[in-house]
Amino acid sequence: MPEGKNKGQRARVFQGGGALGAYEAGTYQQIYKKVSQENADGRLFDIITGTSIGAINSTVLVGHYLRNNSWKGSAEKILEFWKGLMCTTIADDLFGRNPFIRNSWDYLHATNSGIADTESARRFWSIFEFAFTPRGVPNMYESVPTWGSKFLNPFTDFLPWWRYDYRQLRSYLSKFVDFPIKTSLEKGQPRLLLTSVDIQDYATPVVFDSYEKLHDASVNDDVTIDTAKEGKSKNSRWFSEYGNSENRHIVFYDGIGPDQVLASALGKYALDHPQIEDKATGTVRQLWDGGYLSNTPLRELLTAHKNYWMEYLRKNRGGSQKSFTRAPELEVYIVNLHPLAPKDIPQDKDLIDDRERVIFYFTIGLRTMNTLRMS
Repeated sequence: MPEGKNKGQRARVFQGGGALGAYEAGTYQQIYKKVSQENADGRLFDIITGTSIGAINSTVLVGHYLRNNSWKGSAEKILEFWKGLMCTTIADDLFGRNPFIRNSWDYLHATNSGIADTESARRFWSIFEFAFTPRGVPNMYESVPTWGSKFLNPFTDFLPWWRYDYRQLRSYLSKFVDFPIKTSLEKGQPRLLLTSVDIQDYATPVVFDSYEKLHDASVNDDVTIDTAKEGKSKNSRWFSEYGNSENRHIVFYDGIGPDQVLASALGKYALDHPQIEDKATGTVRQLWDGGYLSNTPLRELLTAHKNYWMEYLRKNRGGSQKSFTRAPELEVYIVNLHPLAPKDIPQDKDLIDDRERVIFYFTIGLRTMNTLRMS
């Protein structure tokens, strides 16, 4: 066992939140500064974990570490990644650079409190342009109009609904990350954990791990999968086990690649959700954004941490479960992107929709914290 590896570890948890990932990248600057000042040896994070846009941020950071064998420059690298996603919209030009439009909107807002302020209007119409026009977001996705007439509704069938093609993101990620990501405790490399959800069985999250498993995959008490045979490379032990005792699933992968990142990041309207074969059932599973089930993957972090170290200590000490010593303690850094909303009652559609999102993501995080307190 490498010297000092069991003396305590530090983890960074990245939440999901779409464009709020840019805010997360900004907070990383301050966390990086604090931790690097306290650790002159350059050892910053032992584990990086994320969901949705947090999975993308996590991958970029670990990718930077592996290219440089150091966290130095990672704060600048994550900002570089986000700068590549920035672009000017028509709304930026209208509200930011056109005094007549800006002053007129300010006047409307001042005389009618039901009208949004200028900055809120700029953001709304910018998002509308990104999501509901073919332009999309450079280096992220293209918006693809889709028509359907399921109910022969004359009021809506002439309007498209929009799906999103993320091939640009696949290409853009490869500029920052050398896939696949395979890391090792023995080499002192950080562990990357990404959370996704199987839309055909969402009893438990799917967690992808850059560390190899230390055990074979077991379908049940009688059947064990030969990981050297089923893995995509010799002696491969990269696989995820999830589900419950009645519906058990095992999916293999060859380290964390673009499919695993996008499996954690792509929402319901994506065109290219990753699919992966389940060796336990012989079926193909489709994976969606992990934020639907665990937007703050703290529970998944702690479970993966505990399971890895229990297996590690068992193998290296040859003991039974009774002889396990506890896993290294974790110092965890989380920035909550979804704080509890104000107690006022929303009245218009925009505020109602916004409150729904806050309730959804806040309660997911709250359930995670309550579960941990009770365990």
